[in-house]
Amino acid sequence: FDLDAIYAIQHELGDFGSQKPTTNQMASLDHILCLLSLLFISSLHVLPASATPHKLKNAITIREVNRRGPYIGLVTVFETEENAFLGSVDFRPDPAHPFLDLSGRRFRIGKIHGKKVVYVRCGIGMVNAAAATQQLIDVFNMKGIVHFGIAGNTNNSMSIGDVSIPKQITNAGMWDWLNPDKAEGSEYAAYLDFGKYTVPQGDGSDSMLGSIGYSYEELYSVSIGHKNSPKKVFWINTTQEWLQLAAGLEKMELLQCVNATLCLPEKPKLVVGLKAATANTFVDNAAYRDFLYDTFGVSSSDMESSAVAMTCVSNGYPVIVIRGLSDLAGAQTGDNAVRKFGSLAATNTARAVLEFIKKLPPNYNLNSYAHQSNGDTGPHSSSSSSALHHLRHLILTPTSSDKLKTATTIRKVNRKGPYVGLVTVIETEEDAFLASVEFRPDPNHPFIDLSGRRFRIGKIHGKKVMYVRCGRGMVNAAAATQQMIDVFDVKGIVHFGIAGNINNSMSIGDVSIPNQITNAGLWDWLNPDKAEGSDNEAYLDIGNYNVPQSDGNNNMLGSLRYGHEQLYSVNGHISSPQNVFWINTTQEWLHLAADLEKMELLQCVNASLCLPEKPKLVVGLKAATANIFVDNAVYRDFLYDTFEVSSSDMESSAVAMTCVSNGYPVIVIRGLSDLAGAQTGTNAIRKFGSLAAANTARAVLEFIKKLPSNYNVNS
Repeated sequence: FDLDAIYAIQHELGDFGSQKPTTNQMASLDHILCLLSLLFISSLHVLPASATPHKLKNAITIREVNRRGPYIGLVTVFETEENAFLGSVDFRPDPAHPFLDLSGRRFRIGKIHGKKVVYVRCGIGMVNAAAATQQLIDVFNMKGIVHFGIAGNTNNSMSIGDVSIPKQITNAGMWDWLNPDKAEGSEYAAYLDFGKYTVPQGDGSDSMLGSIGYSYEELYSVSIGHKNSPKKVFWINTTQEWLQLAAGLEKMELLQCVNATLCLPEKPKLVVGLKAATANTFVDNAAYRDFLYDTFGVSSSDMESSAVAMTCVSNGYPVIVIRGLSDLAGAQTGDNAVRKFGSLAATNTARAVLEFIKKLPPNYNLNSYAHQSNGDTGPHSSSSSSALHHLRHLILTPTSSDKLKTATTIRKVNRKGPYVGLVTVIETEEDAFLASVEFRPDPNHPFIDLSGRRFRIGKIHGKKVMYVRCGRGMVNAAAATQQMIDVFDVKGIVHFGIAGNINNSMSIGDVSIPNQITNAGLWDWLNPDKAEGSDNEAYLDIGNYNVPQSDGNNNMLGSLRYGHEQLYSVNGHISSPQNVFWINTTQEWLHLAADLEKMELLQCVNASLCLPEKPKLVVGLKAATANIFVDNAVYRDFLYDTFEVSSSDMESSAVAMTCVSNGYPVIVIRGLSDLAGAQTGTNAIRKFGSLAAANTARAVLEFIKKLPSNYNVNS
């Protein structure tokens, strides 16, 4: 399509003002809207010449499906919820294209009450939730996302079987894990002091595990004016207009009985406008449940909602979250309420979802809510409303032209591919990378802005590269990586940045290229009396770190049980995730990287600030990732002693898992900026962070230099 032709049509239509458009004008408007949406969606998927027949078939199916859109996206988590939803007679699969399989997940296409929907089960955890939501937005013609599932109750005024539709959600697992002597400051939303939960309590009772500082998400968003300038938010707001629609559900009938012999004592209710907490943590500890409610006023706890909501807000899409309460989190009843009432909670949730979709206007358009407030910074902030826009404004504003231009640019860029994808995290790392004379921006298309991030196009040593700064944390890492894979013609991902050192045989300034990475922040948080089992990788007993130690010493915060990621993958069975603790980076790329172990690394920040020893590069160690900045020496030692990891960061496993899920090669390169939790009184990151970033950038450039020019992802 010719942009000038589109602009000419706009000119011919003129300005309606307050006048009712003619039939011909309305037909022209509908035609333009159709062309714009089809062109934008289709342009994002330009297959390389080497595309396999399977990929080509998928691309044709996607185009056919999108021509019938737009759709409401539905995202749930695991089988109990899926069974309740798909068991509904209200969901009618599309007869021509009932499903499409991508990245190991089944995306189901159909209708509910005459409304077109695309449904996917994302899998447990924030990485799965962010990646699946981003793929749904990238690949399909969406107009908004409904996320639903079951959750743990953290509010005593709510009960099992109730349904909550929250107005705000926080990632309550974004932490700085601090040493005991760390003074509380204003940089955190809240603190959890392990020492206050020691049993028995007495003068001087403390915990070597120190305290948790609750930190903020970095929200990149299309609605934030400055690109690549994320906003720090504690709460993610769901869409105000959708909440107003959902308010009409509060009187709906919910199920009270699982069967004739198993019923709840009271009729369940649906409540709109509460708050919710998300983390990679299944909360099964009463003390921590009470802490969450007392500190943040949250009524439910789950492992995906804030990741889905943040990804939607980042992309400028409406979102609502509907969660049924399956248990009282951490209730010490001796019986697992989730097993008894999980199916009931899932059924009530599915009922609420179906009723909400029924209430959505048939002509609903995502641009109606494009300017909603996207997040709040404080732990007790509230959401704000947004305005509706005139039909002409929706279709013919610069926003539509910008989307069209972006789609055209993406197509042109992809024709020049494939590219090596580069993903880093923070400005210090970006500055070190972009300062390199080896990186040469593309003269015609040096960058493309998507979802508030700047994707930079260029060359390194003659190899074509696509670079993005994803932002801090696992949600940002998964979403940005997924978007790069979905939108651009990439043949693999190099993830790099700085990390905390956990291994005493490594030093500040060294560079680690791990062969395995774990999400060491995926937990069940258990009550103190919970016995250890054999189905998990490891336990951290918080009571073992009480000070002073004595017989019978305990901690009400119980223990942390380390769990597994659910890995959906193109190489596995569809909708049958594999439980994995370690994500492997690509073996062939590690072999290439082995030659970098002799490369020269920087030792000095400047003439007066140098490291005592020459830094080294090591290939083949292990790494840990979590939404946790590790600044506690005891926890650092626990990670090394238990998992033998040599570095700790907040993004690597999310990038690696997203690549493996999509079947793309991946390598991780991390420079060590500090000894995690070292009590030196001086922040080593401030002193040597730029040096670690510069050494990492050097290693990345050398690795790209070694990549064969004809390397192909299908290899």
